[in-house]
Amino acid sequence: LVTLPGTNTAEAMYMGVPMLVLCPLHKPELVILDGLAGWITKIWGIGILIKRFILWVLVRKVRFVSLPNRLANKSIVEERIGVLSELEIAADVETLMNNSSALNIQKKEFLSLKPHQPVNDEIVRDLISQISNSD
Repeated sequence: LVTLPGTNTAEAMYMGVPMLVLCPLHKPELVILDGLAGWITKIWGIGILIKRFILWVLVRKVRFVSLPNRLANKSIVEERIGVLSELEIAADVETLMNNSSALNIQKKEFLSLKPHQPVNDEIVRDLISQISNSD
């Protein structure tokens, strides 16, 4: 799978699908920022400059952009961040596809990140705990 960061990386992880995560920054004006940062970057005239600065800081500060890597706090899936060329992406995909050991390592790492019981059971237990603690 070649994908962008988001919940889709967690979904692919749970299905055991190896992936390459791309975070292209060719057009920073198209990147959506949440919260206060999103509002500030809408200021007419200087908003794009503020957004570029925020992205510049985030690229240097954020260690991982994919959820599997964030959950494991280590690099499991390849991430490419920045201005990416089609040839670089194609080469990365070809390298990953031709490296069966890397694909198998990703799948094994994904298994270690999966919860040992159904997620819905954990959610129900968490809700019950929160309700009982609020009384």
